[in-house]
Amino acid sequence: MNEANTAEKIKNENFLRNLFRQYYSKVSLTVPNIKEREFGYGIFGRKIYARHISFNNNGEFNNFLRREGPLFVSYSVARYKMPEARPMEKKQMFASDIVYEFDADDLKLECFAKHGDFFCKRCLEATKKEIFKLVEILSNEFSFPEEWMSINFSGNAGYHLHLRSEFISKLSKRAREEILNYLTLHGVDLAKHGFDIESGSLPKLENAYGIKKRLLENLFELFRDNSEETIERLAALTGSRITTVKKLFSKGVINAIRESRIIAATNAEKRFWERIFKLLQERTALPLDRQTSIDVYKLIRVPDTLHGSTGFVAKTIPLEELKEFSPLDSAVVFSERPIKVFIKKAPRFYLMGNSFGPFENTLEELPEYAAAYLIGKGVAQLR
Repeated sequence: MNEANTAEKIKNENFLRNLFRQYYSKVSLTVPNIKEREFGYGIFGRKIYARHISFNNNGEFNNFLRREGPLFVSYSVARYKMPEARPMEKKQMFASDIVYEFDADDLKLECFAKHGDFFCKRCLEATKKEIFKLVEILSNEFSFPEEWMSINFSGNAGYHLHLRSEFISKLSKRAREEILNYLTLHGVDLAKHGFDIESGSLPKLENAYGIKKRLLENLFELFRDNSEETIERLAALTGSRITTVKKLFSKGVINAIRESRIIAATNAEKRFWERIFKLLQERTALPLDRQTSIDVYKLIRVPDTLHGSTGFVAKTIPLEELKEFSPLDSAVVFSERPIKVFIKKAPRFYLMGNSFGPFENTLEELPEYAAAYLIGKGVAQLR
């Protein structure tokens, strides 16, 4: 990196850090079990620059935020007797939360190809739906009370769900992996759950629970009616000939499903059902980040801190407020103050109800929150 680029990087980082300091001077954050957690912080373009840091109390932590204005702040899901010690075994872990993470870029939405990591409302709404599914499963199928759960926006592309309780804290890595496998349908054999092409059978909905019930509900959604649109959609989703799908519908495939059976008389029909069952598994599985979910030592963003790639706050959201939460409005914390930036390239994006861009090699005056967003993403330079 030449001297000019280095100077630009330092100028951009200092701009963001000053904004972050100003924000942290107005808030006071509370971290549960703070004395027992390891912390790390990041700099421009690097989320973890230093770690093995500890704080005796929330006052110390808040003073650190106000003094340093770090661009990224993370803490351990694990709780330790000596969180600042190194190497890891000297920390003496005795408990650990579970954090489930959903990111919009893992959902493979069509819009992602257009805007990349400038996430749109559709991306973030789709990610939010996955959080609601997770809460429902944890509540209904695991009987985990909602008070064990804390949800926050990630500050960028999705949401985190923190599970905290004495029961959760003592779970082994193996137990965490089994829960994750259940949520993601990892290694699930559909035939053992009653979805059997060879026998032509399906489980009965009235007797279904858990994975089985969710698979059936998604199956009924796929075969919701016998319209031309449904037939064409199923043909496209399974890569089947339209004639094959039409024959199945002419044979009464929807009634057969309601009677807990499938019609698979020919090889083409069997292949159709193989693809349907694969699709069912994909739609029913939760797209969770596997490493985050089972790593008992993971450092994860501290809720309610700022994200250095966007300037958004990783805001904690009560479950009853999650439906109405809109990150592109509610997670924006900086002002309307005009800031001049040179923008290399950015697609159209929306913040605070305003549309910006697209931009390419242009000097613009933007609201502070939009300028910070583009600088954080590394596509704009302060002028």
